[in-house]
Amino acid sequence: MLKYILFACLVACSFVGTPVYGMPEAEENAEMASATMSNTPKIKLTIRNKTVRVQNAEGLTMDIYSLTGAKVTSLRIDSSDKSLTLNVPQGIYIIKVGNVVRKASIA
Repeated sequence: MLKYILFACLVACSFVGTPVYGMPEAEENAEMASATMSNTPKIKLTIRNKTVRVQNAEGLTMDIYSLTGAKVTSLRIDSSDKSLTLNVPQGIYIIKVGNVVRKASIA
């Protein structure tokens, strides 16, 4: 019996996130998502000591959060390759640029 339940869960999980064919809006959204993802360069976020290097994020905002979730600062990225020195106290922070999120340990 357990085999059948696990098989049913596996089959159900395999359909999550797949477009429903025959519905024009589902096919259109899937095409738009794949076109958008392939045309945009991948954002690269490198953190070393207090220096953060952000690549391929021109025009986006970099948000820095404390571990409690409080926003520490926001900075606008004005070039495709930008290096910034963080002026924050020692600790662990969450840095978010677009859909890229990284943990930073500032010593």
